Amino acid sequence: MAKREGKGTPLKLFSGKEAKLNRIIFLTLLCKGLLTSYEMWKDIHCMKGYRRYGRASIDRRMKVLHKQNWLLVNGTKPAKAHFLQPLYQISERAETALDLSKSDLNFILEKGSKEQVKKLKEALRMGR
Repeated sequence: MAKREGKGTPLKLFSGKEAKLNRIIFLTLLCKGLLTSYEMWKDIHCMKGYRRYGRASIDRRMKVLHKQNWLLVNGTKPAKAHFLQPLYQISERAETALDLSKSDLNFILEKGSKEQVKKLKEALRMGR
């Protein structure tokens, strides 16, 4: 999976020190579905440019994203004797953030229909 920087709307989630890791976690969960933090580390560790991330870093990042409601826990999976690992999945908010980072709102304003612009205006007013 190649790293893909968004050329759309700049979001706080995809800026700063954790931006690269946030993006790859979301893209991996979008493709693979339910994963534990260890399975996520195994997938990310195989990718070029991401081999330097340790298992604990990815585990911490996933816990923080879960606390911020970007990831959802959907069950558990046994890891060792008497230990259970949560199975993470991507939330609707995270999917929307990925879509927003890929699409430019200027394009919708310039080339969109009146209905699309009206829906965008209503959605933006809801956030106030």
